[in-house]
Amino acid sequence: MDASYLHLLVNHVPIILFAFGTAAALLALLVPRRGVWLYAVASITIAGASAYPVMLTGHAAEDVMRKVWYVDKDAIAAHEDAADIATWTMIAAGVICALAWWRLARAPLDSALVLSGWSKGLILLAALAGLGTVSYAAWQGGKIVHGAERLATPPPGFVPPPADSSAHHM
Repeated sequence: MDASYLHLLVNHVPIILFAFGTAAALLALLVPRRGVWLYAVASITIAGASAYPVMLTGHAAEDVMRKVWYVDKDAIAAHEDAADIATWTMIAAGVICALAWWRLARAPLDSALVLSGWSKGLILLAALAGLGTVSYAAWQGGKIVHGAERLATPPPGFVPPPADSSAHHM
């Protein structure tokens, strides 16, 4: 496994956690249950904590992918720019939600919900910012290979392998 595969494995963690955490935060506004808020802030905290390792694997993946003939180098730069913004946005959202998680976890179970209105708004804003920036960075990352125009025409001197005729005689 090289760095590009490792990056593909870990980069989905913050995307999925931000999607579920944001959905839970929206649900918690409609159904103000402590457990829903706990799920939302825990998911976003873990997503924020995973952002930096994803960035590190991304830098290693960049070194590998720049050597691949069909990759659009401009797409790598666009993805990196978007990912830098997403990383710091996700880390900030993770810190905000870690503080909310700490406050929720320390409150007595029989107490009223301990998050103020502005705290809930800040959590939702952080969740949406993290989800938006990581989604855009992922979209830009997909263009590195899936949007590579060079895949439409092979490089000069490329000879396709002969068709395997034995596969048709089963």
